[in-house]
Amino acid sequence: SVDDILLTKSGSLGDAALVTKFEFEFSIFESLALIRPKKEVVCPAFLKQYLCSQFAQKYFSSITSGVAVKHLHLGDLRKLQIPLPPLPEQQAIVDVLESWDKAISLTEKLVKAKERQYKWLLNKLILDPIKTRQKNRSEFTLGDISIIKKGQQLSVVDMISDGQYYVLNGGISPSGYT
Repeated sequence: SVDDILLTKSGSLGDAALVTKFEFEFSIFESLALIRPKKEVVCPAFLKQYLCSQFAQKYFSSITSGVAVKHLHLGDLRKLQIPLPPLPEQQAIVDVLESWDKAISLTEKLVKAKERQYKWLLNKLILDPIKTRQKNRSEFTLGDISIIKKGQQLSVVDMISDGQYYVLNGGISPSGYT
């Protein structure tokens, strides 16, 4: 029903959505948890925001089970500690966060529109003339117009512990600094 929260609990973990309108009956699959907030204690939108917070997400990560597909269990979800300010403060927090959510959503839409415009311009200004082989266009290989080198691998002897630049010799953590 309206103000229920759906939380993913298998596979993609911890994504929360607030039901804002209820236009038709539906069933939920085992991979979702239905959370029905007690409105006398918690504002549903506040609870949804908290479930999306880094604190809740960290908790979800700590209680998952499964190897290939991770799962959250309802018993563990019930144990999540949630600090609750008074209802008016919860609503004020929701108002601020939702205005930021709207601003972020609008910004993401603008960025996507700019990316589409950039790709269109790239095609028009660079790729289309190449395809039509316009006059005054020469064709070269990358090797003709640049010098290509590979990075230099540093040994432990070449590194220091408190350098300005980290050395990444492979893997995901720095091997040292220079």
